[in-house]
Amino acid sequence: FLQTGLENLLINLPMKPSTFLDPPVEPKFEMDGVVSNVDALKLTFLQANNLKPLRIMIWGPPVAGKTSMAEVISKQYYLKRIHAKYLVDEVLPEQSDEFKSAVEERKYVPDNVPKAAASKPAAGKKGKGGDEAPVTATPEPVQPRLADEDMLALCKIALAKAECQNQGYILDGFPKTYQMMKELFTEVVEPPPPTPEDLEKARLAEEAKAAAAAEAEAAAAAA
Repeated sequence: FLQTGLENLLINLPMKPSTFLDPPVEPKFEMDGVVSNVDALKLTFLQANNLKPLRIMIWGPPVAGKTSMAEVISKQYYLKRIHAKYLVDEVLPEQSDEFKSAVEERKYVPDNVPKAAASKPAAGKKGKGGDEAPVTATPEPVQPRLADEDMLALCKIALAKAECQNQGYILDGFPKTYQMMKELFTEVVEPPPPTPEDLEKARLAEEAKAAAAAEAEAAAAAA
C-alpha cells in the first residue's frame, strides 16, 4: 500500500494555478497579516463565491424519526447536529464555572413527569393462600432539567461556533416550542447610545420649548 501511494504521488499530472477569488476581489481591510485578518478574509471569500451555510431544522412529535433523519442529513452534508443532549453534555462543560453554577441553580423538576405504575401482581408468583404476590413498582429518580433560558443560551453559543457559521447546522428537535424558536432567532437590536451632539440638541430643544411656553403665558397674562 505504501509503495502504491508513493507511486501515485510521483505521477506527473497536468495542473494549472488558480486564483483565490475569481474574479479577483480587492479585500476591504488592512493587510497586516493573514492571521489577524482571517475572519475578514473568510467573509470576502464566501461573499465572492456566493457560499452560504446550510441551515436545517427538523421539528415534529416524539418518535417521528427526527433524529434518524437528522443523522443521515448531517453525515451527507457534513453538518453539525444540534440537539439537547449535545448542548448539555458538550457545550455546557466548555463554559465558565460562574455560568455552570448559575445553570445548576436554575435546574428544575418538571411537574408533568408521569407517576410510577401502580402496584400489580407479579405473573407466575404465588403468595400465601395461592394468591399472586403483589409487586410494588419503585419510581425511578427524576433528573432535574435545565431551564429553557439556559438551553437557549447554550444553543446560541453552539450556533456561533465556526463550524456552524461556515458549514451550517441541523437542529434536531430543538427548540421544542414556537416561543423558544422566536427567542432563538429573533435578534433584539438595542438602540445606540446618544452622542454628545444628540444630548446638546435635546437640551436646546427643551430650552426653546420652555421659552415659548413662558412667552405664551406672559402674553396671556398681559391680555
